[in-house]
Amino acid sequence: MSTETTALATVKQHALVIDPNDEKMVELIRTTYLKNGTVAQLKLFIATTNRTGLDPIRGEICAVIRGGAMSIQTMRDGFRVIASRTGEVAGQDAPEWCDKDGNWKDVWLSDTPPAAARVKVWRKGHERPYVGIAPWKEFNNPHNPLYAKMPAHMLAKCAETQA
Repeated sequence: MSTETTALATVKQHALVIDPNDEKMVELIRTTYLKNGTVAQLKLFIATTNRTGLDPIRGEICAVIRGGAMSIQTMRDGFRVIASRTGEVAGQDAPEWCDKDGNWKDVWLSDTPPAAARVKVWRKGHERPYVGIAPWKEFNNPHNPLYAKMPAHMLAKCAETQA
């Protein structure tokens, strides 16, 4: 396994390994990704990133704190990394979007958000794809301005993550 040491972390096969004793890196993670987190939550998040090999700097994993409780979430790019590590990824189809009448389209040009998005992910040795469908009414996040700015893109990311 190739290893390269940097000033802030150790990188093993493109996976970030955070040294919990590296004060600069721990402070970077705390101020960037866990602004309102406790020391215990910070330690748990770092341990989880190290265990999974997912990199918060690359947007593969994140921590969300609501009401004092932390939820560690794998992001779409993290699921791509996990799938790639299996060596069994056979690609995916382009996203499709559904209008309010149930018609699927391969491009979304309307100014209104699609009713749903769908992505099919293929795995070697499987005859059928894994299908992720993300209905707008279930996945729209009004707290994230990107859903208002680019709803089709954000919904497609949700569908891909489901697949």
